[in-house]
Amino acid sequence: MRTHSSSCTGFRSQTEAVLTLHLNGLSCHQIADRTALPTHQVHSLLTQAKTRRKHRKRLEEHAWSDAMGDIAPAAKETLRCQAALRDLTVEDFAALIVETVACAGLIDAVLDDGDRPKVARHTSRKDFA
Repeated sequence: MRTHSSSCTGFRSQTEAVLTLHLNGLSCHQIADRTALPTHQVHSLLTQAKTRRKHRKRLEEHAWSDAMGDIAPAAKETLRCQAALRDLTVEDFAALIVETVACAGLIDAVLDDGDRPKVARHTSRKDFA
């Protein structure tokens, strides 16, 4: 008879233990045996994690579609093609572009095309002291 005291040492939580073991190919019964959790609890933790992941993915897709709404169709297609060449999702590729441009200090170089008025540079707090 299985005891119901949790043995998930080495993990931050029971959910992390269950998900890790599941991703390693163990069945609910095997996970229950390894963690000393009841099988129904293992199943419940897996179901909750999958639901949260699906919900988070829907929110991310919705946010991305909102952000992409203002981008010209030709630019969207270019992003898709370039992302595919790099084996990245369009979202990850766009984030990589933004991060690279910002970290390299290239925002002005990328956006200053002469057609738009320049925006005042950000001032530091000490300028207002």
